[in-house]
Amino acid sequence: MIDTTHHELLSEREVSDWLGLSEPTLFRHRRDGTGPRFIRLSERRIAYRRTAVEEWLSAREQLTLDSCPDNPVTGRNQQNGRTTVLDTPRKPDPIGPRTGDLPPR
Repeated sequence: MIDTTHHELLSEREVSDWLGLSEPTLFRHRRDGTGPRFIRLSERRIAYRRTAVEEWLSAREQLTLDSCPDNPVTGRNQQNGRTTVLDTPRKPDPIGPRTGDLPPR
């Protein structure tokens, strides 16, 4: 008997449901080369090997937020690996002060 679990093909919708990503997001990952390896079955049909998706997930696995490159929370820089404080100035609120921010009359 042939073991087909390593060669199981999943449709774009199946991968989308499995990962909790929309199909347009999967498309963007394919376009940008940042997603799992895929197979073009025809002009309009895409498939993914289960093993390719699992390998992609493993490569994206992180232990902590600090280990993520370009982390917006810690400001870790991918080039030098140092953590820096994000000192981006806050933009003024385009709506103006909220009612709770107004001084009493």
